[in-house]
Amino acid sequence: MNGIPTGTPAIQIGGGGGYWDSSLLQPSTAHQVFGRFDYEATDNIPAYVQFAGNFKTDTNYAEYIQLNNVTFSSSNPFLAPQYQQILANANQPTFRLSELIGSGPRNAAQSESDQWMIFAGLEGDAGIFNWTLHYTHGRSELNTTLRNNRNNQRLAYALDAVQSGNQVVCPVIVTNPGLADDCIPLNVFGPTAATDVALDYVTGDVFLNVITVMDDVTASVVGSPFSTWAGPVDFALSGEYRTLSFTANSTSPLNDTVDCTGIRYNCTPGTVLWEGVFFDSPKISEEVYEAALETNVPLIEDMLNVNGAVRYTNYKNSGSYWTWKIGADLSVSDTLRFRATRSRDIRAPTLYDLFAPGNGSTISPTDLLTGLTPIVRGFNGSNPDLGVEIGNTLTGGVVWTPLPELSVALDAYHITISDAIVTVQGWNEARTATATPLRPMR
Repeated sequence: MNGIPTGTPAIQIGGGGGYWDSSLLQPSTAHQVFGRFDYEATDNIPAYVQFAGNFKTDTNYAEYIQLNNVTFSSSNPFLAPQYQQILANANQPTFRLSELIGSGPRNAAQSESDQWMIFAGLEGDAGIFNWTLHYTHGRSELNTTLRNNRNNQRLAYALDAVQSGNQVVCPVIVTNPGLADDCIPLNVFGPTAATDVALDYVTGDVFLNVITVMDDVTASVVGSPFSTWAGPVDFALSGEYRTLSFTANSTSPLNDTVDCTGIRYNCTPGTVLWEGVFFDSPKISEEVYEAALETNVPLIEDMLNVNGAVRYTNYKNSGSYWTWKIGADLSVSDTLRFRATRSRDIRAPTLYDLFAPGNGSTISPTDLLTGLTPIVRGFNGSNPDLGVEIGNTLTGGVVWTPLPELSVALDAYHITISDAIVTVQGWNEARTATATPLRPMR
């Protein structure tokens, strides 16, 4: 019985076909720890050490093994004799089949994430100046196990079957002894025909380990060293040094591909070995130096202030940049105040944007030319040549305080972003791809 069409070939809602239900409710556990220690180094220098940990385990159950338009020999011994005869009478040496093996194991991903953060710092009062010095160390480790992942080479071995004496075996055992002698033929002609041992042969568990480490040192000096006719002038000088690194190790990297030796059907050289893949990544890192100066200058006492800031940032991977801000704050009365700001800002690409290990999956995008939804391999990757996003912002606003208990603010802003960092999907129209810079932009 047919179900309700979905618009995707071979997929319907309801009916008498196969059923596929991904997780709506997913098992998840989490534990946290926290601690802090404070110490007065001197009367004017308090110190602290703080740590926090977060440990999570998440599990997601996905689809069963899917066969999409695979080829079988018409003389496959698992095929009922009457169908073998029909195909032989029609002079058809092969036939194709799509099937969801609902009796088999489901693809399941389990991720274990451990995160640690340690903070330490000093603060001091030096008369007209206050100073701070802080250090942060963070470490995150992610271990993902993808269970019952389909091995495309073993599946191609097992889908083909021949009669050898009194046994049904994989042809590769007969034609190429020693290549895959552990092959177990897979019977898919029936809702429960596939044996557990055959399904175990064509699936396996793959693993991904990702470690991210961050170290950050910041220092600042804040004070009002002198005054003008309208009041004290505030200054803030700050600096920061930050490193961030990660590594990724996978047992199912993208460059592991099938070997079609001894395989008659359903094998294309260059196809990934595993259905679900993770990219390996050597240790990669980002190193950042920053220095900033901020000031607030009163021009008319209790009425007009101007403020400004400038920052220099150097990224090991993306280059050096200047950002800045200038603003004004005008109080025309006790109840009415106007403000405006003009700034140039940046957003640097993250290590994920630059070097993230990619992953692959099977997707069904809509072909913009034909309108069809073919089943294709999809890969998500990164771009090591990205530069920074640049934003130019203009804001203006008014604050009205008609009553001490009531304040109303109205602000408007205009933001222009150039060299935006976006993810381009394979089915996006071509003009969308121009939004992602393919080389560093300064």
